Amino acid sequence: MLKKLIKHDVKSNIKVIAGAYSLITLFAILHLIMEKLYKAYPGAVQWSVLENILFILHILSVGAGFAITIITSVLYYRKSMFKDESYLTHTLPVSETMIFTSKYLSALILFIINIVGAYITMSISVGSPLWCIKFIKGFADGMKESGFTILSQWLVVISLVVGALYGISQLFGSITIGYSFGKKMNKDVCSFLTYFIGYVVMQVFSIAFVVIAAAGRGMMTQLVESAEAPDMGVLNAYISDVLIGSIILMIVMMIFYCGMSVYLLNKKLNVD
Repeated sequence: MLKKLIKHDVKSNIKVIAGAYSLITLFAILHLIMEKLYKAYPGAVQWSVLENILFILHILSVGAGFAITIITSVLYYRKSMFKDESYLTHTLPVSETMIFTSKYLSALILFIINIVGAYITMSISVGSPLWCIKFIKGFADGMKESGFTILSQWLVVISLVVGALYGISQLFGSITIGYSFGKKMNKDVCSFLTYFIGYVVMQVFSIAFVVIAAAGRGMMTQLVESAEAPDMGVLNAYISDVLIGSIILMIVMMIFYCGMSVYLLNKKLNVD
């Protein structure tokens, strides 16, 4: 049943994303054409200008594609859980836990589809499917040359993955908490305030982690007593401490948002 719910949710949103990526693909193709023309006629300034403009438009459109996916997922979650389609959703012969899980996983699948779409359009734009390997290798080599360890590099990757999972839980959790308030309250305003408060709390904890990690590694004293940059080994350890703290915090908050959402859907469901 979970598979059917996810399939329905993805199908309900995929048309919007497909439409957005049709335009993104067009920008990618046009950029590739302009790049070929510029290489064929290096003295023609107009091809260089058009290539740069189209490259910028393509990058911006990829960012817009991710934004459209987030907005579409949020609006669909709101509509299907608390608005027009809420009665149909909550009368399905499945638990609220399964319903929330399907919404969460479908949003995650749409996010992954965006990543694949961005990779494909970028491959079209640069004329090579191997650009990602070169980019990752260049990034890793750059970090290695700067003195960063393999652990630090992997922690960056893990923090990005956990950050995406946490971001979905925060959005859906904020809406669920916001719609649990009394009927006289504006649920959308409550949802926004819940999200904003959660964001502020995360920033406060993040700053605290940065300060505590710096103090724990003796970096605060070193910076105060001397203007010299800290030792690379100490800096690596400090960055690892901050990333590990951030990852743990995001996991804890993700569990909180998901757990609170399931609890409220089971115990305090309010639909308009």
